[in-house]
Amino acid sequence: MNDQDVSVEHISDAQHPTLQGDLFVPSRPNGWGALVLAGSSGRLDLHAARLLANGGAIAFAQRWFREPGLPSEIRDVPLELFMAGIDLLESKGCSRIALLGRSRGAEAALLVAVNDRRAHAVFAISPSSVAWAGSGLDAGRPGRSAARRFRLCRTISPSGGAAPRGRSSAVSGLVRRSLRNDPG
Repeated sequence: MNDQDVSVEHISDAQHPTLQGDLFVPSRPNGWGALVLAGSSGRLDLHAARLLANGGAIAFAQRWFREPGLPSEIRDVPLELFMAGIDLLESKGCSRIALLGRSRGAEAALLVAVNDRRAHAVFAISPSSVAWAGSGLDAGRPGRSAARRFRLCRTISPSGGAAPRGRSSAVSGLVRRSLRNDPG
């Protein structure tokens, strides 16, 4: 495929409440969807998304912070934001999902993959080996601690995706124990 076989749709907050970015749709999709997450620069990784679309994947370069309606910094970013990107790709007919992230986007991709069974492949470029705390702006203030960079607001259902917190699931006990150990 070449570039003229790929159309680009700008996804904005007005169209989808939690989604912003560019969706690259090849003229002959192969069933793969790719969620493309850039790092702490806040830019979209349009080059990677276009390359994946040229290979037949529907690719969504998702903006995930520093825009109106999104977190202002990489601090307590809900993983469900990225899961909404997976929802978008599935709504476009993708039956297999790959996550591609760079730097902090790679950290997010890895965390999403362990929390959402719809991820079939992860390409983490320059991730951290651990999920570090957030910026720590509140550290040192009375009664406050550094926030996590990413957080999961829902528990995981046995069927794959995330389920609202409180719904029973095979891993809810594990989630509760983890929250007791890290209530942040």
